[in-house]
Amino acid sequence: MLHCLQKYKSTLHYYATGTFQTVIGDHIRVNKSTVFRTIKRVSTAIARLYPQSINMPRTALERSIVQTGFYKIRNFPRVIGAIDCTHIRIQSPNSDIGERFRNRKGYFSFNVQVICNSNMEIMNIVSRQSKV
Repeated sequence: MLHCLQKYKSTLHYYATGTFQTVIGDHIRVNKSTVFRTIKRVSTAIARLYPQSINMPRTALERSIVQTGFYKIRNFPRVIGAIDCTHIRIQSPNSDIGERFRNRKGYFSFNVQVICNSNMEIMNIVSRQSKV
C-alpha cells in the first residue's frame, strides 16, 4: 500500500516524464496496476479541486500582487502570468481515437498549457487535443 506522499510523487513523476507505469512501479516496488490506479485517483482528485484551487488573478489587488512578484524577480513590469506548453507522454489509448493523440514527434501525448504566478503556483491549466 502506498502512502499519500508516494501516490502524489508517483503521479507527478508520470506527468513529468511520461515514463511507462511499469518503470514507476519498479522504482517504488509496486505493480503496474497499482501505479495505474494511483495516477487515476490522484488525477481525479486534482481535477475535483481545480475550480477552487487554480485561478487566474481576479481582482485588481490580486493582479497587483502577482505583477509585483514578477517585477521583483526579473524587473518584468505588468506581468500577471508565465505561460508554457508541453506534451505529456501517454500510452496509446488503443481505441478508434488513439491516433488523435499522436503528436508531431510521433509519440502519444496530451498537449497541456500551464500558467503560473511569480511563486510558481499554477493559476491555469488547459489540456486539449486539437484533433479531438
